Amino acid sequence: MNYKTLSSKKIFLDRDGDGITDSVDLQLHLFPSCSHPAVLSATMDLSACLGFETMGMNLPLAGPGEKRDSSFNHHLYIGLDHELKKFDSKRKGNEYCRGREDEVSLARTIRKLSLSLISYKIRPFKNIPAKEDKKRRGFDLLNPFSNQGFYYNSHKSVLPFLFPYKILLFSHLHLNTAVEAANFAARLGLESLGLSLPLTFPFGEEPKHQRNFIYIGKREDLEKYGLTGFGDILKDEWDSGIFLLPSQKRIPDVLICGDEKGLEEILHYLSYLPTDSRGVRDRILSGIKIFQDRMGDLISKEPSCGMSSPKKFVRDYTIPDEREEILKLLERGAKKTRSKPQSIKIEVLMARPESVRRKFREDIKRLYKRLGLGKSKIHITVLNAYKPGLSWIKEVVLREIAQEEVDKIEIAFKEFKTKGLEESIRWLQELYPVDEILARVLSLPGQKIAFKKDSRMKEVYRVRAWRRGKVIYENQFSPKWKAQPYLLPFPRSGKVHPCTGWVRVRFDGEEVVDQRVATGIERLWGVYQKELLPFVARELNQTFLRRHSLPRYPIFEELRFDIYFDYPMERLEVDEERISPLEALHEDLYFVTLDFFSNLSKKKGLKGVSPGRVLPIIHSNFQGKNGKIKFTLVHRSEKTFSPSQKDWEIGISLNGIFFNKSRVGINLFATGEKNRDRRWLKKRLKSYTDREMNGFKVKKITEDEQKGFHLIASGPVFSKERESLKERGRLNPIQIPMERPIGYSEGIRIIQSLGNFPGVNVVDEGRSFRGLRILSLQHTFPSPSAFISHAKRVLCRSTLFVNCRHHANEISSTNSGLRLSYILATQRPFQELLKKVNLVINPMENVDGMAILEEILEFTPTDKLHAGRYNSAGQEYYQEYLNPQTPFGEAKAKPAIWERWLPDICVDDHGFPSHEWDQPFSGYAPFRFREWWIPRALFYFYLPHLEKRADSGQRVNSEVLKNWIIKAISKEIEIMKRNRAFSDRYYKYRQRWLKGGIKSKDPIPCLPLQKRFRRTNYSHRYPHITTVDFITEVADETAQGKFLRTCVNAHLQTNLSILNLLSSFDISVKKLYRSENGQSHFMWYRERPLDFKRIREEG
Repeated sequence: MNYKTLSSKKIFLDRDGDGITDSVDLQLHLFPSCSHPAVLSATMDLSACLGFETMGMNLPLAGPGEKRDSSFNHHLYIGLDHELKKFDSKRKGNEYCRGREDEVSLARTIRKLSLSLISYKIRPFKNIPAKEDKKRRGFDLLNPFSNQGFYYNSHKSVLPFLFPYKILLFSHLHLNTAVEAANFAARLGLESLGLSLPLTFPFGEEPKHQRNFIYIGKREDLEKYGLTGFGDILKDEWDSGIFLLPSQKRIPDVLICGDEKGLEEILHYLSYLPTDSRGVRDRILSGIKIFQDRMGDLISKEPSCGMSSPKKFVRDYTIPDEREEILKLLERGAKKTRSKPQSIKIEVLMARPESVRRKFREDIKRLYKRLGLGKSKIHITVLNAYKPGLSWIKEVVLREIAQEEVDKIEIAFKEFKTKGLEESIRWLQELYPVDEILARVLSLPGQKIAFKKDSRMKEVYRVRAWRRGKVIYENQFSPKWKAQPYLLPFPRSGKVHPCTGWVRVRFDGEEVVDQRVATGIERLWGVYQKELLPFVARELNQTFLRRHSLPRYPIFEELRFDIYFDYPMERLEVDEERISPLEALHEDLYFVTLDFFSNLSKKKGLKGVSPGRVLPIIHSNFQGKNGKIKFTLVHRSEKTFSPSQKDWEIGISLNGIFFNKSRVGINLFATGEKNRDRRWLKKRLKSYTDREMNGFKVKKITEDEQKGFHLIASGPVFSKERESLKERGRLNPIQIPMERPIGYSEGIRIIQSLGNFPGVNVVDEGRSFRGLRILSLQHTFPSPSAFISHAKRVLCRSTLFVNCRHHANEISSTNSGLRLSYILATQRPFQELLKKVNLVINPMENVDGMAILEEILEFTPTDKLHAGRYNSAGQEYYQEYLNPQTPFGEAKAKPAIWERWLPDICVDDHGFPSHEWDQPFSGYAPFRFREWWIPRALFYFYLPHLEKRADSGQRVNSEVLKNWIIKAISKEIEIMKRNRAFSDRYYKYRQRWLKGGIKSKDPIPCLPLQKRFRRTNYSHRYPHITTVDFITEVADETAQGKFLRTCVNAHLQTNLSILNLLSSFDISVKKLYRSENGQSHFMWYRERPLDFKRIREEG
């Protein structure tokens, strides 16, 4: 019989035009002789080769006899000569035959065809570039097409480069079963990046040195071939199953068997298992996993005697209004004089809004009139004790020079030399942003208002004004401040010097009152330091005494500070800047509480102790006479106190899954702790016999004398339908808000609506510490094939991973990430980028922090609100990325996404305050976050490897990435305008006063990644995989309206520029080949990391 050559170019197609083979246009027609083990072995190898050559395929690839599937243009008929004789004369140009006179010759012919197809465009290699990871143990029956299933990864990559198994056929199968076996082999080849031929053998012809096997055959032949390890399970009631054969092997052998019809069905079931980036997504297997997990949890816990509700303590404090004390002092001072003075000068410092202080000024006048001093010349100044220098210039100096037509102003300030947590430029910081206020009111250019540091001055501030080269105005002023410990219970933590209230009265130049009057906010802070922190410490000690030990994770459920005070925020008409001492108080309460816990845990020798939810809630429009603070401490309940509820370590492994029409059975193996009485475990297991969990019941328990207990459980098959990876609908996508924050529930709805689009996959990444769902969005170019190899998708395309909202109060990254997803899902030009790039977005990482933020945004919607920065434990959880046992689900999502997708570029979209970040009780500019005291730009970013040699490959890659980002952002007028303005301010108020401070010439700052982030940076941890892992920053805490839109756009344009960069890069994927010991090894491979030297930069 004459045969036409089967061309790889004709049968391996790129239907979507992305340059990657995504479908096989060849149907295999198997005739009865293909049931012979030798022929079927060769046919399964051919099917595996066809799957190996493509990233996607449709099933079935093989069918019985001559019946044609019209979706295939090419057809290959496989059988003996006499079976194919009638087709030889009628064959069309797209039909091919492979036949021989006997089965052995036919098998040999098929294997030659397999080698010719898979050898297309191969490159020889001497050393395997991907070596076996020796850590691999066991087999995950719930995720068989994974590195814990049929494949294993290399020591450097989690991709399934290696296929450790050979397939042994121990039965002569019916033709329909043989067809399903061929389709199963095609699926095995599709999902793997490595394949060794021959793959399949008849029983008894296997290679001598092969370690791992997949046995496929009929149940009736098990005993014949000595495969009896599970024979007692397969009674007449079970049709088929997949089992792990008992052995001492690190990777166990797998048995797939059943009666003739059952074996056909389970092979079909396995071939068609739906997968996504996490692995198999199947209702049956998902149900088994839920049962297995619940069983393990229930058995490992000791029975509970009930649960008490968490303890809750509430403390209320009244904060006296300082105005009453001030009026009493003024009255007392007035009564000291015996004669009526000609002039009275009153200076008051109090922490109240300007409108309240103006009214109080009138109250003072009325008081003195009532005291009979109304005819005296009275000069009253009531300044703000919060940022008093700014208040003085705004309310005194500006009023005095407003009509003088000044053309130049100099503001001199004294260096702050007192030892404490403040910086030496503290007095300049407290003036911010006075120059722009003066420039606006006086219509002066900004450069005509200068700052000068002058330590020779007697007073703290001096203002001089010029007109046409002549000094026409000079005035001086000094604020009042008080030294106090940063943390009263820990005096060695340092000292701070917040400004304080004051009253000074002079009658005819003679001083009659000169006295400090603590402001309402100072009084509140005193309650916090002297009453609340010691109370919290006592409660922690009581918890410690009750438990004898403390968990690593949150001590308390919640520490809530409700602050009721009359001081609404006052805008300064300079971008987002404002006067808001209560916002500063929120920041102090939050961060000082965290520091208190840190100091307390160190004192007790504890590691990793965190407080729980710390919620300072500001009620800034409170109209009561006095201020109030309501403190609520909630202990954690007995249930949630420990992160692990397990009293004993119990291992429950899955060793078999078997089917009987509408029922599914599972074989579990339970083991307990070493040196633990096994009777306890047996008793616990028996207590759950016939108890239904997730539809399953334990039917039988047998004891293994040496190790543990075998459990047989059964349950319904649930549904014959596969688990849908998408709930397709014709819903329109939800529009993405661009000018307001997105809350958690709204974000979930938006993500789910985006999942309705082709190429968009919504993946459940697990639950946070508080039990909230974390969803990611995965964008790939829509494929024409039903089954796609995730491993080949990762290998053949570069991948960008965008992580959003690590700090939940940095809001714009969620808007940006969802907007990016929306654009790629709905706009074809952008979707074309996905032909070269995979995109994964984690839009809401810190969902617990988002829930906190939503709660407090209701009260102060434009404050920085750092109480929503960290997670619900009050913990910065970067280091938890490296802890596989972390209880914080929010810390598991990012590492899990990285491990599944091995992104070439990672970007973590962050933010910083949109306005001044001051904390008067923490050194004014907070000592841990000084570089973010005021915005240095609207947008900037941190890149790794900039500290390396200029010719370093890693440095070059970062520099290329930098140039692409700057090129994209430079086109955004609003971003560039604000970047210049913010940069000028930052230099004027901070950078120029630092040692070596030089004004940056870069319109878009690009800074080296700080050392503290390198440990969790993927391009530092895994430079052989991830090319660049960088951080972006925008001024979005907490932005609203058009300002927020600009922040969102900065993130968006950056991420689009990276997509464009990656889409311009051609991934070179090689098919490597090596022959040894009668085996032909093939591997798909690409060099990593990317080398951007090869990119031709446009323009």
